[in-house]
Amino acid sequence: MTNIQVENQIAEAALNLFYTRGYHDTSLSDIAQSVHMSVADLKEIFEDKQNIAQKVVGLHKKNLLATFETFAENNNPRQSLSQYLDILSENSEDLIEKGCPYTALYLDLSRTEGSLKDKAAVLLKIRLDWIEEQFRIMAKVDEANDFANRLLSAIHGIIILSQATGDEHVLKSQINQLKSWIRLM
Repeated sequence: MTNIQVENQIAEAALNLFYTRGYHDTSLSDIAQSVHMSVADLKEIFEDKQNIAQKVVGLHKKNLLATFETFAENNNPRQSLSQYLDILSENSEDLIEKGCPYTALYLDLSRTEGSLKDKAAVLLKIRLDWIEEQFRIMAKVDEANDFANRLLSAIHGIIILSQATGDEHVLKSQINQLKSWIRLM
């Protein structure tokens, strides 16, 4: 395996651990164990957990951009937004159990020193910018920013409410209402 492949393998493992346990409750030992290596070997690749977190943020960013790229193929912003919302419905169990992976990581990293908070905030900004661009394409130029803020805020609120109630129906029905709102534009 190349160094890049090993780094990616570690980042994937850390991404899953951070999402499942949280950044602060995941140790270097946990990450090393999940990729079947010693902490000393892990430290030869990544100096510390913050460096791994930076790689995780980069991996999340790459995955998010790849997801949005698949939507670009259809050239229909309403459909793209609906497909994005469908992904949330499809992942309802994970969202209810663990929350939004990007928001959870941001909240975890916002309690650390250094620039990790700002790096994780980029994940939220990418989503907001992509949603805003979809509204602009729909010729909602003047309202694009407001609509994007409303939609992303609604998504986060729905996820939190679904987590609090443990009710998958809440998430799915509210996502369907958002899709109806978009279709009516």
